[in-house]
Amino acid sequence: MSAEGMSGKTFFSRDGCLFPEISYDKLIPTAPFLKAANQILPLFDRLGSGYIIVKNDVHGNIKKLEQKQSMNPELYVSLNAMLKDEATKKDSTQAQSGVLWLKRGIDYFCTLFEILMSDKEESTYLEPCLKAAYTQVLKPYHGFIVQQVFSVLSKLSPYKSQFLIKLKEDKSVDNDLVYDEMEVYIKLLRSNIVVLNDILKENGLESDDKTD
Repeated sequence: MSAEGMSGKTFFSRDGCLFPEISYDKLIPTAPFLKAANQILPLFDRLGSGYIIVKNDVHGNIKKLEQKQSMNPELYVSLNAMLKDEATKKDSTQAQSGVLWLKRGIDYFCTLFEILMSDKEESTYLEPCLKAAYTQVLKPYHGFIVQQVFSVLSKLSPYKSQFLIKLKEDKSVDNDLVYDEMEVYIKLLRSNIVVLNDILKENGLESDDKTD
């Protein structure tokens, strides 16, 4: 399935939900990227009310980047330009911090969906998938307290089958459509994450600092 053939009947094909396609110059357009990032926020609600803390953190990083873009919309038309300008001037870490933690947040969901795509057994709990995604993406950057919070949240997760239902905008569609559109979604999302990693490394903005 191509992006053009998306149905609008699942979470992954809602208007503005898809992350931008990466062009040959590997520029990530700021506005479409942030629009798609905002569309991720309802996913936290679908995992459970306990994820409100995580949702607010991701939303805060999106706001950082929206505020930064508003300072110079013409210059910051791409995240590449925004990060390069900040790395050159060394007068702020707003874009670095926002991109770094937002990238990790969306990578968490991207990895979760990749795990779901690799094992479609729906009679099991979502917990092992959430834990695997967390261990791979976020755990290295979290202190003990935050790690414990995520451990508790994952235990409260629904069955995979229940989560798939929550990913349907039209409850009448079958799970095959959810997986088909999920595949298109994560392909675009992963390509954006790969480029963000490259940009951060090129500008010396990657960090292994932990948050408590």
